[in-house]
Amino acid sequence: MSDVSGASSGSSMVRSRKRVVEFMMERGEGEKKVFEKMEMKLKTELFDKMDEVLMEAKWSMKKMCAGVVIACIVGFVIIKLV
Repeated sequence: MSDVSGASSGSSMVRSRKRVVEFMMERGEGEKKVFEKMEMKLKTELFDKMDEVLMEAKWSMKKMCAGVVIACIVGFVIIKLV
């Protein structure tokens, strides 16, 4: 009789373990999806910030080039007037 109850409790433990394993796998998948979503959001924010910094640098470079061109023109005009 004790063998039967031992076998019964053993199979019960196996079923319990299977439920725990299935639960942990589902939880792992859910956490993986959350992680991937957060990773994508961070990448998007990083690329947006990089684009913003790049646009500012390009604008700054254009202003500097325009200043150099204007300075050259003013210099050329002054040379021609003298």
